[in-house]
Amino acid sequence: MMVRWLPETKSTIPPNASSYVGVGSFVVNDRDEVLVVKEKSGPAKGRGWKLPTGLVEQGEEVWIGAEREVLEETGVEAKFEVLLHRWR
Repeated sequence: MMVRWLPETKSTIPPNASSYVGVGSFVVNDRDEVLVVKEKSGPAKGRGWKLPTGLVEQGEEVWIGAEREVLEETGVEAKFEVLLHRWR
């Protein structure tokens, strides 16, 4: 793919053809409490509680992205244990 970004802002074109992988993390502590968050901004702001979620970065392993997103959203260092998926 050959591109040239014309505006004088940072390019938002991905480096190659790609797709995004989203992750959601179900985090449970030793007291069987589940970690949930509330969105501070965006379309889900103020719409109740949800699991920590986010996008895996290009070239990043899914499990690393899941741990990173939990840390970024909550400050909690979670340890990945198992991957669950659903194909449509």
